[in-house]
Amino acid sequence: MKILLTFLLSFPLLLIAQTCATFTDSRDGEVYTTVQIGNQCWMAENLRYNAPNSMINPLIDSIYPTTFGRHYTWITLMNGEALSNSNPSGVQGICPNGWHVPSDAEWTELEMALGLPAADTAIYGLRGTHAGHMKSTTGWVSGMNGTNTSGFNALPAGYYNSSNNFVDLGSVATFWTSGGLSYLYPTRRTIKVQWDPWVLRDLDYNTNGHQCRCVKSIITSINKSKSFNTKKLRISPNPVDDKVQFDFVLEEPSEVQIMIYNISGHQVFHRSVTASAGEQQVTLDLKAAGFHPGVYFVELRSEKERYFNKLILQ
Repeated sequence: MKILLTFLLSFPLLLIAQTCATFTDSRDGEVYTTVQIGNQCWMAENLRYNAPNSMINPLIDSIYPTTFGRHYTWITLMNGEALSNSNPSGVQGICPNGWHVPSDAEWTELEMALGLPAADTAIYGLRGTHAGHMKSTTGWVSGMNGTNTSGFNALPAGYYNSSNNFVDLGSVATFWTSGGLSYLYPTRRTIKVQWDPWVLRDLDYNTNGHQCRCVKSIITSINKSKSFNTKKLRISPNPVDDKVQFDFVLEEPSEVQIMIYNISGHQVFHRSVTASAGEQQVTLDLKAAGFHPGVYFVELRSEKERYFNKLILQ
């Protein structure tokens, strides 16, 4: 017999703010500030790790040796790993342990948290009106500084082009993603004074040099688990706009723990229920309960079983 359990606003919801603290890269001792944006924890500074074949603009090397970070070709950035459009990307690349190179989908999640309309997420080209929220409050030419209300602090470090020149210092900030249409043409994000307030999503040659912002990885048993099972724990619809349904089957009566984690691995929901054997159905109104758009992981744990599945809230 199918059991229906509906959780709306009557259950106690625990939303835990992620600790997104200052981070020290153990490889070189570089210290980075970080920022929580939506469900993601981003470095609030450009990566400065001196990976082989990375570059620093000689015009600023002696004046700002660490402020603007280093430029990386996509090949250098990925450090031998395969292209990934997943969220999370699963690509550490040259990021420190516990961090990873963000995918195009993770960049889109960041932008949606800053106001990018869902209808624009598939667009290649200029999108949204959120550039000012991401730009630093100093350093941009022609007085085109941003408000940096997001804390992302995008600096106009320019980029390294296919003619082996550093260009657009003071007017452009460019960032690689881990994905794209092909290995030769990965996706990037560009903030440029002439395009304010839009952010450009496009493709670029993998040999050009752009900045990297690493994203904190999920540091829990989730990413080590081999229990992801879309048949044992079914989620529908997925992606979801508000109400989501979890379907699962119990071999015998059991106390069941239902837990939801955000993309950084922090538990944001926990509910314990006593369920009978057979088909079970749990309905949860995510928007009414205070969840924000993003990627989550659902864990279902009974006395004898444990399953994970991924949930996307639009």
